[in-house]
Amino acid sequence: MVQVLPINYNNEHYKQNYMNGNEYQHSTPPPPPPLQPHQQQMPIPMPVPMINHHLIHPHHQPPNFFHPPPPPPPVPHQQPMYPTDPSQQQYMDYTGSGGYHHPSMGYMHQQGYYPADITVYVPTLQKTYALNTSVLSRSPVLYQRIMEEQSNTLELDLYVLPETFHTVINHLTRPLTPQDILFLANEKPQIAIELLEASEELGLEPLLDALLLALNQNLHSREIAMTYIGAMDPYQPLEEEEPRRWVEALEEDVVSFMVKGLSAQLEAFSTSVKVSGNVVIGQVNACGYMPSRTPPMRGFMDLARAYSALPQHLMIRCLEHPALPVQDAIQRNLFARKVLTIVSSNNTFHQRSSESQLIAKRD
Repeated sequence: MVQVLPINYNNEHYKQNYMNGNEYQHSTPPPPPPLQPHQQQMPIPMPVPMINHHLIHPHHQPPNFFHPPPPPPPVPHQQPMYPTDPSQQQYMDYTGSGGYHHPSMGYMHQQGYYPADITVYVPTLQKTYALNTSVLSRSPVLYQRIMEEQSNTLELDLYVLPETFHTVINHLTRPLTPQDILFLANEKPQIAIELLEASEELGLEPLLDALLLALNQNLHSREIAMTYIGAMDPYQPLEEEEPRRWVEALEEDVVSFMVKGLSAQLEAFSTSVKVSGNVVIGQVNACGYMPSRTPPMRGFMDLARAYSALPQHLMIRCLEHPALPVQDAIQRNLFARKVLTIVSSNNTFHQRSSESQLIAKRD
């Protein structure tokens, strides 16, 4: 059994200590008894007021002396950060005093204030705006023009509404968040589609792709599809013009919905009734289709009326689309005839209405 000897805490001293920087000596107490094998000395709790009186200080330092913190490492010289386009051209130095740099936002002043140093005239809006070249230079297209023209005035041809113009300028100042883009696609599709035009004109590819994705996700009804078509109409190419990339992409989404999504919603075609046998009519393999055996579904005419309201180039794309869920070429032909009959009837009605209005004006 290990015997633990009592320790007199009041008589415990150290050989050397310092008081106010002067060394003084204590009488040397008798050495403690040697520890037995496997005997561990218990830690001695020290009262808090006595801690400063019994700390061992190095010979070359006075009590209560603390080492100063090491000096900070030297700050390496940082090169200015420039956003670059795919051709590695420098746009502008986004860093500066009183602001911060964000990878997708560039330089933002603490107060968000940019001094106006360029005048931008928008002919379609017949308005002049005092803007900042640093903000405009975040558009690759505008940066190129600013560098080439070296002028404090700029004419910008954007065929958009004032709200859309303000939105795209605000995007150059602070990029739209995914929540902002979804809100525009759901609540303001007209503005979202005009932003597609502005994005392509200004070379803002990330914004264009995000808008196309959001608009496609929101495309779930005939009414929304017709809204998209109406908003795209002013941007349709003329005879000798190349179509805009965003128009082609959005039209493809609309056609895909009208062919697959809307036909399934209206249950226009049967997907289960099939007739056995193969019948060749001329050069067309009819696969034994008989109209009496597969009657049109309840949404057949509803889909035909929806197609008849489309612009001609989109109507033809929908009728000829390979994903249209008709059973064979005969049913496709029957459906196309229904659509064209409705179109002809509508044209006749509008023509008669126009003639009646002319006669009324003459009288």
